[in-house]
Amino acid sequence: MNRKQYPKQMIRLREKCYDCYMSYEKYARYFLRFLMAFVLFLLIDHRFDYSGRISGVLFVLLLSLIGAVLPDGVFVFLLLAVSAGKIYFLSPILAIAVLFISLVVYVILLQYCDKSILLTALIPLAMFLKVPALPAIIAGLFFSPTVLLAILCGIVVYYMYGSVLNCEAILAKNSKIDMVKLVQRFMDGIAKNPSIYIWSITLSIVCLLVFFVSRMKIAYAFEISIGMAMVINMVFSIVCNILLKGQLSSVWIVVGSLLAGILGYALQSFHMILDYGKVEELQFEDDEYYYYVKAVPKLRVEPKKKA
Repeated sequence: MNRKQYPKQMIRLREKCYDCYMSYEKYARYFLRFLMAFVLFLLIDHRFDYSGRISGVLFVLLLSLIGAVLPDGVFVFLLLAVSAGKIYFLSPILAIAVLFISLVVYVILLQYCDKSILLTALIPLAMFLKVPALPAIIAGLFFSPTVLLAILCGIVVYYMYGSVLNCEAILAKNSKIDMVKLVQRFMDGIAKNPSIYIWSITLSIVCLLVFFVSRMKIAYAFEISIGMAMVINMVFSIVCNILLKGQLSSVWIVVGSLLAGILGYALQSFHMILDYGKVEELQFEDDEYYYYVKAVPKLRVEPKKKA
């Protein structure tokens, strides 16, 4: 990658944005966390609005302000707890089942992937926005393969809430349904849903592919890994959608995969751009070894010299 491919204006803009972010990093983190919390709580409030007493924009704003300053683990717990609390107004027994699964997921996350626990919250949001591959690409670029557990937990949470919505439709038709049967329907909506297994396999492959390919000693490793992830996500999603006779449009699958790749590439570019046009081969030795080193400089624009 060289400066002909990256105009100086683009690189300079990136560096100004990066410098601005680092200058106000503390406040920027709180602002970004607030935005993420607002979108998530707004989605929860909209999808599970079973009580007009505990809902609305002011309720969402209050929760978002609280979530913006909480540690990652406590923030995710608050999301799960608020969801279970709102589901209580639909059915107390469903709320207990949701809370039980949420607690199991939460304990697993704290035990094995507490540093990437936010990915569990991002997966349901990304799947709702039709860009499920984005968190998997981010995980592969910036984390280790252990984050797969956080991704899988996020998929379980997403389909758990989907099963709640299915139970809502059942209760609307028959409000006197036996509670045991209702819980059985709820659990079947998770365990017997083929989509949960398909997305688990697809996003696991995407994450692992990006992780290993982006760390290979080849030119344009980051770009190749993201491109391969986009293609695999498209192919798996379209094939599975056809086999399962899904309602998701193939156009939306392609668009979502492209958006996920573009956003992932933008984040990677914001983090680092390598100048493959200036690769240097270095050789040196010490008392025990002779070293062959390939050095790839980061792409930067030299500051303008003052006259």
